[in-house]
Amino acid sequence: MSSPHRTPLADIRATMTALHRDHLARTPSWRYRLNLVELLQQQKDEARREFARLNGWSAHRCSGFEPQQINGGEPQDCLEYLDRDIFDHAIFYRTRGACAAIVGQPYVDKSCRCLDDAADIADRLGLALHVPPVRMASIHLPGGCAFLVFTSREHEIRWLPEQMVAGVSGNCVQRVCVIGRVEP
Repeated sequence: MSSPHRTPLADIRATMTALHRDHLARTPSWRYRLNLVELLQQQKDEARREFARLNGWSAHRCSGFEPQQINGGEPQDCLEYLDRDIFDHAIFYRTRGACAAIVGQPYVDKSCRCLDDAADIADRLGLALHVPPVRMASIHLPGGCAFLVFTSREHEIRWLPEQMVAGVSGNCVQRVCVIGRVEP
């Protein structure tokens, strides 16, 4: 669990900074580094579970599915959509055994083309694309990757504290956000 004054993404960021410092050290300690890598994985798992808990899902690290399955579609022989960069570092969530959401955590360049691509995929599959108010508040690399959540259009998202606008407290709920605009 995160410390009382820290939040899950801040903990991940702090551990990544410590790993970077150890990497730059003239005499890095492999035991210390191994402990940090294990801690980082635990922190990411904790953040994934917390995001799942907030949204009534369960997190599955290895059991993936295709985006069209969120709306009850059948899986295809090829993973056409999951080959795209927008599904980098994907997290798959289920609810009562059904496919509920896929989170993509792509690296975003200055043109933000991945957001347009994500919106196009969501539109073609009849899904909602949710983007947190703090778009780069990802679990994989806070501040370095976007956090894109694909769900059915009926689902409301509850964000982790760092994914909300600064100064907003409590359980922030967002209906459907596609590239920063909220739709009714």
